[in-house]
Amino acid sequence: RSTTPLQNPFGTHEAQARHRTLTLDFAAQPAWHAVMALPALATPERDDALGLAAALFATATAQRLAANVPGLRPIVAAWANKNDSTALVGRLETGNDVAKLVADETPWADEAHSETALRRRVATLFDSHALAENRSRLVRRLAALQGADGSLSWFGGMGGNAYVTRQVALLLARCALATPKGESHDEGEMRAVLNRAVAYLATHASRRIEALRRAEATTGQRTGYVGDDLVEFVYLCQAAGHKPNAHDVHFVLERMADALSQADNHRRALCAVVLHRAGRTAMAERFAVALEQHLCRSAAQGAWFEYASGAWTPIDHKISTHVMAMEALARLRPTNARLAADLRRWLLAQKRTQLWHSPVASAWAIEALLADGQLLAPNAAATTLSLRPKRGKPTLIDVGAEGSDGFGRVARRWTEADMKHRPVEITVEKADNHASWGAVYAECLLPSALVEAAAEGLSVRRQWNATQVAVGDRVVERVVVVADRDYEFVQLRLARPACLEPTDALSGYAHAAGLGFYRQVRDAATEIFIDRLPRGTYVVEQTYRAERAGRYHCGLARLRCLYAPAFGAHSASSQIVVE
Repeated sequence: RSTTPLQNPFGTHEAQARHRTLTLDFAAQPAWHAVMALPALATPERDDALGLAAALFATATAQRLAANVPGLRPIVAAWANKNDSTALVGRLETGNDVAKLVADETPWADEAHSETALRRRVATLFDSHALAENRSRLVRRLAALQGADGSLSWFGGMGGNAYVTRQVALLLARCALATPKGESHDEGEMRAVLNRAVAYLATHASRRIEALRRAEATTGQRTGYVGDDLVEFVYLCQAAGHKPNAHDVHFVLERMADALSQADNHRRALCAVVLHRAGRTAMAERFAVALEQHLCRSAAQGAWFEYASGAWTPIDHKISTHVMAMEALARLRPTNARLAADLRRWLLAQKRTQLWHSPVASAWAIEALLADGQLLAPNAAATTLSLRPKRGKPTLIDVGAEGSDGFGRVARRWTEADMKHRPVEITVEKADNHASWGAVYAECLLPSALVEAAAEGLSVRRQWNATQVAVGDRVVERVVVVADRDYEFVQLRLARPACLEPTDALSGYAHAAGLGFYRQVRDAATEIFIDRLPRGTYVVEQTYRAERAGRYHCGLARLRCLYAPAFGAHSASSQIVVE
């Protein structure tokens, strides 16, 4: 049960506000966003080995879900029969009207429309005949990229690559585990591709290990570290049910713990799984404890690993590390349901603000999110919304009855004419402990001098080197942006006082504060579009010349994540005097 007060959604100057609009958007089953991402994976854009393997994995996951999740096929069929349903609209096109308008005017308009098109194919993905045909076609295309030695090339015509072969083999091993018995007619062909890949990797690993043995014999010192490729090879053999050279496996297992203190979180999690599967539970426990010591936790975001503020750590690395940690802690902490739920909550929160372009990272993350079929069970009927107005009885909304799109989505909108009946308090009651998403958007028109700063997830603050200048003076604006997590598709709009003109009036791609972004100069504002904004604090500067005398309002700096409009901020207004 959670209660959110809405006493002053329009700020302390609500009496002066005009054209007020209040919008409620609630999703009881947000894990369905992971299902909606499957069609994008199942339809690779290129004939590359990693994309094809991820597509095979997506089809196997779809088969498993269709077989194990009650009520999934009717929900998907409903999506197919309602072409105008908002359930089919991409994340970049949902949200309030302002967010939709802004998305259409940004460089990411194509992203929004292509995502919608991919989501419209979700019904086809779960069609049993289409699944079988697509899977057979993907296996043939992948087999064509495999050389005589068993290695796989990234693209046709390239040479075999150990890294690509290992990543593909890991996904194929997962496919074999995810596919329900009797659901695949090409399992033998896919298993043949996997067996040849593992045989190639075994030869490659044996050569690497033999070189390490010779180095130890030459120096008389034990190797203090074995590469992640060798640990991943043992992990692959365990997952695929292969039995490699026992002496090679023993060599790797014996040296895993030598660099525990220097290992990053991905290696800690990987080693924990491998050691636990090998029966070395005491050593696996040491790695699990190290993982837990590096976890950060909060009620809102769950459990995650911290990274240096502003660090350009690739999102797919963070996702793959988190997923591997989920697998490790599920094995070594099987009774800690709270920890598992917190880890899933963080991963789901990342999907809320990110598109996930990497097919391999997406495949691993989607599997981790959908491993618990209960997250997709159509039990939104156990969720109730209570909207309490200022006067009168609360309005009760049965989410299961209204939100029939799988997400358990409920939307309400109050315009200026309905403000007397708007809720002053919203209460959510759920019968389960799974996460739900909700947001309330308040929009209105106010004199800029009365606007107060506001922030949710993101924050923005603008500073001027001087607020009293002379005509012809150079004015510097410093914009401080703070992100509490990683975001994608972020827009920063800097309204410009009429007395100032930018010294650089050309639009184009630019770099500042460790960020790359597109800067568009308009008549009354400068807009900055950031593809990816990692967690941290950033300072962006703009320079102007004072052109006209007088007293001017500076307008607002507005920051928003277009992929998740619930996260955004705007600054307070200020004034500048030109003499």
